[in-house]
Amino acid sequence: MRELALLANLHGMEPGPSTSEVHEGGAEGGGMDGGESVATAEPATQQQQQQQRVVGGAPLAEAPADASAAADSQAPPPEAAEMCEVDALVEEIRTEVEREAMESDEQDAHPSPSGGGSSDGGDGGFGAVVMAPNGLVHPSDEWLESEHADAFLAMAARREAALQQELIREREGRAGVQRDFELLEGALSECDSQKRAYAARYHFMLLDEERTGTIGREELLRYETFAGLSDWVLERVLQSWNYQSGAYGRVCIDDFLGLVRHAEYKGTSEAEAFWFRVADVDCDGVLGRCDLRQFYDAVDITDAPSGTLMPFEDVMCMMSDMVKARRPERGISLKDIRQSKLGSTFFSMLLNCNGAMLSGQSAS
Repeated sequence: MRELALLANLHGMEPGPSTSEVHEGGAEGGGMDGGESVATAEPATQQQQQQQRVVGGAPLAEAPADASAAADSQAPPPEAAEMCEVDALVEEIRTEVEREAMESDEQDAHPSPSGGGSSDGGDGGFGAVVMAPNGLVHPSDEWLESEHADAFLAMAARREAALQQELIREREGRAGVQRDFELLEGALSECDSQKRAYAARYHFMLLDEERTGTIGREELLRYETFAGLSDWVLERVLQSWNYQSGAYGRVCIDDFLGLVRHAEYKGTSEAEAFWFRVADVDCDGVLGRCDLRQFYDAVDITDAPSGTLMPFEDVMCMMSDMVKARRPERGISLKDIRQSKLGSTFFSMLLNCNGAMLSGQSAS
C-alpha cells in the first residue's frame, strides 16, 4: 500500500481509504455484521481501480473482452512501464537507507582507538583515549580491555612482523652486496698478482742469460725491485731466505717469485715475518738500536744532496711512534709491527725505499 500511496502522490491524487481502515471503522461502529463490512469495502476497491485507470487525469478506455489475446499481440501499456520505474525507485531508496544504517551500526560497534572517545567516557562509549599529564595521548584502560583493542593490537602485531621481515630482507640484500664486493675485490687482487707473477717470470727468463735455471745477486741487482737496495741489505736478504734451489746464493724461478712477492707486498703476514728476520741482525727477537743503526748506515746517499739524510735519532723516534712500541727502550717487536697495521710502511722506511730516510721524502 505504501507503493500505491507513492504512485498517487506522483500523479497529484489523494489515496482513498484502505481496506484495513474500513475494517477498523466497522469495528468501531459495532452495529455491522460481516456482510456490511464487505459491502463497505467494495466502494473502496472500486475507487482504487478507478485511480489505477487514471494516468495524468485522463480515464483509460475499457479493455476488450479478449484482453488476454490483445495483451499477447500488443506491447505493454505506458502505465506498466511507469509502475516499474516507481518500483525501481522505491527499491533503490530502500537499499540506500539500509546501507547507511549498516555503516552507522558498524561505526558504533567498532570505535577508533584514536578518536571518537573522550577521557570521561562520553560519546565515545568506553573512552577510547585519555590525556596524560605530560600532554601525550594514549588508549584508555577500558579500550585496552575490549575486544576491539585485541583486534587492533593483532593488526599492529602483523604489521610489525611484516616490517621486521622486510628489514631482514633488506639486511640480507645488503650482506649479499657486501659479499659480492669482497669476492670481486679478491678476484681483482688475484688478477693483479697473476699479472705481476707473469711479469716476474718473463724478467727471470731475461736475467737467466745462461739458461741455467738460477741467477745470483748480480742479476738480482739488475731487476728494478731490488735495484734500490744496497749491497749489505741485499746480502742480508739472501742470508735470510729459505732457498728452493738448494744452493745458497742461487735463486731459482720459485725463489725469485717469492722474493718479488715479499718485496712488492710487505704488508702480508708472511712478508712481515721475512723482513723482520732480515732486520733482526743480532737475532734477539726485537729490532733494537743496533739493528736499526746498521740499516741506517747502509743507506746509499751518493746521489742525494748534502744534508738531506735525516738524523738517526729522528728516524728512531719516528719508527717507534709509527708502530707504538710497548717497550721502546728495549726495541720493536714483530707483534708491535703487526698490531700497528703499518708493516709495509715501516719496512719500506727501514730499507729506504724511494728515499724514505731522506728529509724531504719523509716529510711528504
